[in-house]
Order: sequence, then C-alpha cells, then structure tokens
Amino acid sequence: MEFYGIFIMLTGVILFSTNIQHAIIVSPMMVMGPAKDTQHSESYFRSSFIIQLYFTVVFVLLILVAGELLQLTFLREHLKNLVIPLAFATAAILMQEYFRRYFFASGRTMHALVNDSLSYGLQLGVLVFTHFAFGLTLEICLYIIAITSCIAIIHGILASHLYSALSAPLLTQHLKVVKDHWIFGKWLIAQNITYWLGTQMVIYLTGFLLSALAVGAMGATRNIVGIVNILFLALDNFATPRASRSFAKHGMEKLNIYINRLTLLGGTLTACIALIASIAPEFWLKLVYSDEYSGYGWVVIAWSVFYMTGYFQRPSGIGLRVLDSPKSIFAGTLTGTIVALVITYPAISFGGLPGAMASLIIVQAVTSAYYMFAYRKQVEKHPKLSF
Repeated sequence: MEFYGIFIMLTGVILFSTNIQHAIIVSPMMVMGPAKDTQHSESYFRSSFIIQLYFTVVFVLLILVAGELLQLTFLREHLKNLVIPLAFATAAILMQEYFRRYFFASGRTMHALVNDSLSYGLQLGVLVFTHFAFGLTLEICLYIIAITSCIAIIHGILASHLYSALSAPLLTQHLKVVKDHWIFGKWLIAQNITYWLGTQMVIYLTGFLLSALAVGAMGATRNIVGIVNILFLALDNFATPRASRSFAKHGMEKLNIYINRLTLLGGTLTACIALIASIAPEFWLKLVYSDEYSGYGWVVIAWSVFYMTGYFQRPSGIGLRVLDSPKSIFAGTLTGTIVALVITYPAISFGGLPGAMASLIIVQAVTSAYYMFAYRKQVEKHPKLSF
C-alpha cells in the first residue's frame, strides 16, 4: 500500500504535464480542428504536431532538471532511480495522448480505438503478466507504461502521416497556430494548474500529514469507481468535437440542446455507476484486492459522491470551451482551489482521511456549481433560449 501511494504521487507529475497539454494543445485542437474545412485542417494539424513535439521535449527536460535538483536536497535514495523512467513515461504518455486526440478531432475514431487498444490493452496485459511472473517495482511499472505507449505512438505516426510536417516546416503557419492556441488556452493553462493544485494538493498533503499508506488507500478505492472515467474520456473525445461542429453549423440553440442532453444522460450514467459501487463497497474491495483494503469501503462511497458531483463540470465545461469562454473555466477552478487552500490542511489535520475526502468533495461541488452558473450566464445572453 505504501509503494502504491508513492506511485500515485509520482503519476501526479504526469497528470500535471497532461493537464498543461490539454490546455495549450489538446483542447484548442479539439475545438479548432473540427471547425476547419479539409483544405485548412491538414496544415493546421501538421502545425499542432510540431508544437506537441516541442512541448514534450520541454517537459522531459523539466523533469530531469527537477530530479537533479531534488537529489541535492531531500529526494529519498530509493526514489532517485525513478527520475529517468518517470521522464520516459511522461514523454510517451504525452505523445500517445496527442495522437489519440488527433484521431478523434479529425473524425477517425477507429484509428483512435486501435491506438488506445495498443497502448492500454498491451499495458494491462504486460503489467498483469509481469506481476505474476516476476513481480512489479515502481521502476518496472513506469517502463512498461512508457514502452506500451511508444508502440501506440508508432501506430499514430504511421496512420496520421503527420511526420510530413518534419520535412516541410512552415514557420509562419506554426507561429500562427501557436498564437491561436495561446489565445484560446492561456486561461485553460491557469485553470489546469489551479485544478491540479486543488486536487493533487489534497493527495500530497495526505501523504505528508498522514502517510503514503493513506494515499495508497485513496488510490486503490478510487479505482473501484474509476470506471466512470471511461464515460468522462468519451465525453472529451466525442462530445467536444461534436459540440464544436454543432455550434459552427447551427449556432447557439443546437449547442444548448446538445449540452443539456449531455448533462441529463451523462449524469444518469454516472449516478448508476456510483450507486452500484456504493451499495456493497466492501464486496468490490474484497473482489479486487482480497482483504488488503478491508474497512475502507466508506472511502469508495466518498469517491462515488466525488465523481457524481464532479460530472457536472464536464458538459458545462465543454459548452464554455466551444463558446470561447475559457476565462470562466479558470474562474470556476480558481474558486474551487481557493476553497481547497482554506479547508484542506485543517480538515486533514483534525479529520484524517475522512477530512481529506470531504475536502475533495467540497472542492468538486464548488467548481461544478460555478461552471454550471457560468454556462447558464452564457445561455441567458440569448433570451430566446431556455436553459
């Protein structure tokens, strides 16, 4: 449990890098790419690929430099060997994530399915085999994640033909896309950084104030409800491009109808998953982990509330991105992060693990409420529409 807690905190670094990637590359691409005609979309996607390459190199260098600096200060001996595999895994995940999102944005969903299957399917199989055959360490886990992601990257390169951008650099086009992405994503960068602080701060403070074992328990119980992330990823992959196309072709009215449907249908599905997990949490924990996490069923219920509350950020956030209102998304996330900064330390200090889970749920509730309010204000600018 302790080493799993360390693994959760290490993957927080990867989460931070993917959050920034989503803000400055993926989210703009998912909105701008589908809205362009065929002639302009090809050059646009080539430029976005070049930007992605530079972005990945920068983040790898940051991890390596940060690792060296930490080794000179307080990095524990058994963690020093994880810096290079962490940098490798981060680079591979960033590139694979770009290709899977590119396929969705360009309407090639079957290629996205193949890419995900190569990455996550192989990853699952190799992790399970290695666990039973040789045993897993943190270092081996990171290398397996990196290598399986690289296999999917090879597929992405061959299927997308974006490598042609390397042989025909169009600097002016690349700079234009960089400018467009920055204008679109600058508030999303701030939003994703504050989101990371608002959620990961709870995890890291739990590890600091309680133990890595407590973080491991949070991560393990989260996995029981984590199947809902499939729904959340589907929303990001399918709903954002469709919402963008709907708004570009039919205007605000059709977009509002689409967002309302997402809210109702997705909220119902999330509630069903949360309910199934909450009815017999100890049963699910024993089924997945045997008796190792016995007594933590209440944490599964807390995660169910967390995901149910947080779902409502998704459709409202999609609507705000399509309406080019990332500033509202940032404001909502900043509000939640401020709440986290105020309540997390005393909640964990006095309430332990229950206090940590309560902090996460409150932050989600505040952020979701702000997103929905901000989207509703956008709708009210069109008086003929109903929310």
